[in-house]
Amino acid sequence: MTRAAAKRVAARACACAALAALVVIGASGLAESYPLARELRWIRGSGQLAFGALGLALCVSPLGALVARLGRGPDPLLLAALRRALGITSACAALLHAALVLSTYLADARSAVLDVPFLRSGALALAILVALLATSFPALVRALHVRLWKELHWLAFPALLLVFHHLLLSPFADRARAVWLAAALLVVGLLRFLPGRRAPPPLV
Repeated sequence: MTRAAAKRVAARACACAALAALVVIGASGLAESYPLARELRWIRGSGQLAFGALGLALCVSPLGALVARLGRGPDPLLLAALRRALGITSACAALLHAALVLSTYLADARSAVLDVPFLRSGALALAILVALLATSFPALVRALHVRLWKELHWLAFPALLLVFHHLLLSPFADRARAVWLAAALLVVGLLRFLPGRRAPPPLV
């Protein structure tokens, strides 16, 4: 499989999955009788989609290595394309999440983003994801003359920590689920340190 073909396959798969998730999120919100409950459904759903896509993007390499140890491993080009597509999905979902928050919950108090800890960590995570999104397109990287874009993509890890902090302090998040997801991500992440494996390339 060529690099371009791998990118097309991964992009289509992630786009279809994200679209299906958004349909479910939208329908669950519309099923609510009260506007506030409807908005919270959409806010939480878009945030969970962003968190899930980012976590999956960071799990692709260690899971791919584990599968390779059990037998024939997946195509490295497809893995790289899947990491990229999941990262783009996460950034887009995070932008949607922020837009929903700023237009509903914080419509009259947008300055609170810099004052409230969980909002501040969410905003920092969003800034990182937007930077990673911008450097996920080679033409844009060349236009911006970004030289260290591969190293920049390691910031996905602190972005995940900021998202976890955002979830733990948010009064609307499911903290128990966030803790379980973080534990699962940690276990998968530890696969990176298994012997006989080279360090994975950054998200592209």
